[in-house]
Amino acid sequence: HSNTVAQISGGPKIEADGRLELNLGTDIFTLTGKADRIDEYMNDEISIIDFKSGKPPTKPQVMSGLEPQLPLLGLIAQKGQFEGLARHRKPTDFTYIRIGTDFEISTIADGDEAQTLIDATEAGLLTLLKAFADPNHPYLNAPRPERLKYEFEYNRL
Repeated sequence: HSNTVAQISGGPKIEADGRLELNLGTDIFTLTGKADRIDEYMNDEISIIDFKSGKPPTKPQVMSGLEPQLPLLGLIAQKGQFEGLARHRKPTDFTYIRIGTDFEISTIADGDEAQTLIDATEAGLLTLLKAFADPNHPYLNAPRPERLKYEFEYNRL
């Protein structure tokens, strides 16, 4: 955690459900998510932790927007919409913990970097939602074909 003197407030929130309604002008989009673990601190900051059995996303993947799970959970938490969080909280770090045959802890964003990542993720999400609100916008099966990990019958379309 970015503030080493911060004390944990209560027990961790485990598998916490979050919900955030975004007003797009003519429509409302509801973003939902489940955080594996949220640790709350006495200074109103939080850590969002995700457990992975496989290889977690890398920091460059998350920072580039290709793996937005943790920053989207941070956005929900920042707006105060997670079950069990009494008020708005400031996410100050995003961490993956790999469990299984290997054990690895990787902090993706810490301190001000977490807020910058949340802001960029929110802006990207709003841009994407507004684009898809246009009925003429194409829905591509594979917008990034280089990232496909398996063969699927629609990949060739």
